[in-house]
Amino acid sequence: MIDLKKIPKIELHVHLDGSLNIDKISEITKEDKKVLEEKMTAGEKLSSLKDYLDKFDYAVSLLQIPDLIRKLASSLREDLIKDNVIYAEVRYAPLKHISYISMDEFIDIVYEELNKDKKLKVKLILCMMRNDSKLNNMKVINLAKKHLKKEVVGIDLAGDEDSYPTKDFKDLFDYANELKIPITIHSGESTNYKEVEAALNMHAKRIGHGIRSIDNFDLINKLKDNNILLELCPTSNVQTNSVDIYKNHPIKLFSLLGVIYSINTDNRLVSEIDLSREYKKLIDNRLVTIEGIIKSNLNAIKYSFLTEEEKVTLFKKYNDLLREM
Repeated sequence: MIDLKKIPKIELHVHLDGSLNIDKISEITKEDKKVLEEKMTAGEKLSSLKDYLDKFDYAVSLLQIPDLIRKLASSLREDLIKDNVIYAEVRYAPLKHISYISMDEFIDIVYEELNKDKKLKVKLILCMMRNDSKLNNMKVINLAKKHLKKEVVGIDLAGDEDSYPTKDFKDLFDYANELKIPITIHSGESTNYKEVEAALNMHAKRIGHGIRSIDNFDLINKLKDNNILLELCPTSNVQTNSVDIYKNHPIKLFSLLGVIYSINTDNRLVSEIDLSREYKKLIDNRLVTIEGIIKSNLNAIKYSFLTEEEKVTLFKKYNDLLREM
């Protein structure tokens, strides 16, 4: 079989604070790796999305001081390159990282560190949080607009969708749309397909997870008619108990129904996964083929938040790397 590590990869859904390198954290903090794994990884399965989100807390506490931010962002860059990722849209919630620096400074540091090697290109997506105030989330939108088409390419809404329904954020997304900021929204991950319907009414061009879309055929048709890409993260979906077992993930059904998707890790540390291993799990469970994996990466380029000119350049680079395999 083809060496999956050699496949050039695109990742559209990867969280900075959920994807730090545990060896680097252990080196910095002097904490035992097993203790860190207990704090920061999900294991095979948790009881809920909320339990999964709790695994971010320690990483967020580390990503506050410039020196640590640089070191940890640098380790993510190295991990992405080892996985042969050539383009990634890395997301995070700006208001969680302002203990000692400004939101602008955080963007500058992370963007610079993630883009230090020409093998990898990274842009940022800024996350509003469901449990945050409207005023604070407005700050995130304005920050995204300030850095748009430079470091930042879009905004997202993340957090506990069970407690904070998507429909409550319509005013914010209407505002972001007026500012012409590309939108992706975590929805239909742990609740139901109606959350995805709500996200589509808020100008979303991509849906984070969206696996509950499979429960409604009209919604499936709507996704197809509107060319909406689902950012699928299979291992994460099992760990949050959104999917019971891996082989039952709906990715194969989405493919058969003609729904556009990309394959992502979500959180490389929390889920203890990279794209090479995710691809292997999907193939071993007969959910995708090599051809399907290549197609998902081409979809990811097409539906990235890059400019059309940047997409053309990335398509060429991707196809050149494929031919070299």
